[in-house]
Amino acid sequence: MKSVPVGDKKLGRLPARSDTRALMFSRFAVAPKKLPRATNFWSRRSTFPIRTFGNTEHNDCTRAKQAIASMRMERIETTRTPRITDQEVIRVYQDMSERLYGNDAHRHVAAGVVGRALDVGARLR
Repeated sequence: MKSVPVGDKKLGRLPARSDTRALMFSRFAVAPKKLPRATNFWSRRSTFPIRTFGNTEHNDCTRAKQAIASMRMERIETTRTPRITDQEVIRVYQDMSERLYGNDAHRHVAAGVVGRALDVGARLR
């Protein structure tokens, strides 16, 4: 490969490189003769109550997703659905926001103030 001056280099992915070891993997990864039928594990289980965990008011989608995932895992492990309150998920989100972004950051993020301030700051650069 030729060396290219720094100013002429392209950013992004490197060119693909082949390796003969990848061909040997086909001995271990054999396709099944018959595919298993599609299944939905949760269709046989009772449903979860539909809740937002404060996502519509506070935009805490990651924490809401973690609460739902925790409920599902706990139900599989103990066959009981734990009680996770919306207030607990919101409290965890607000504590995390304050720790990462400072006092009252969760109120500004929920209102979109921080996002607009960042957009303005990026345009000023």
